[in-house]
Amino acid sequence: MAPTEIHLNRRGINSIEAPSAAEVMSGKSLELRLVNHGHPLHLSLSVSNASRFTPFMHQNIFVQGEGSLSVPVKVDAPEGVFDLEVVTGYGMRKVVLSVTVTPEALPKVPEAKALPPAPVRSPRSLHRAAPPLLAAGVLLYAAWWILEKPDSLSLLSFLALLSAAILAWRRPPSS
Repeated sequence: MAPTEIHLNRRGINSIEAPSAAEVMSGKSLELRLVNHGHPLHLSLSVSNASRFTPFMHQNIFVQGEGSLSVPVKVDAPEGVFDLEVVTGYGMRKVVLSVTVTPEALPKVPEAKALPPAPVRSPRSLHRAAPPLLAAGVLLYAAWWILEKPDSLSLLSFLALLSAAILAWRRPPSS
């Protein structure tokens, strides 16, 4: 976007010529091009009640010839308007520039093609095996406890109980 030009001292001492309005997008900066056509001067720029739009508050600058200034606009600035006051001659001349903030245009995202639905597998038959595995694990553990603790029964009991727990954990939620 082209900078907003503010002409100083062109029509007389401390004169200000500026457009009445400017536009800037959220997250960008309002670029001001200051052109002084006469003697050097002090220029005061300020905004009031614009904290929703910009962290900029006040700037007092010495302008000799040409210069530039950026007024940053917050990325999350809402759509709206704030006023930028341009003052010369220690308050003798004042112009108000109405700045319109527009939200940044979001890039168009092409529509994604719909993927075919994933095949539905019914693992219910595996989940029906969990209760018998649990019962077998408990019986094998009881047999291990009663029959002088053979290691094979302990291992089989552990594997049956672990398999039952895994199958119950992987069970799809009931609807």
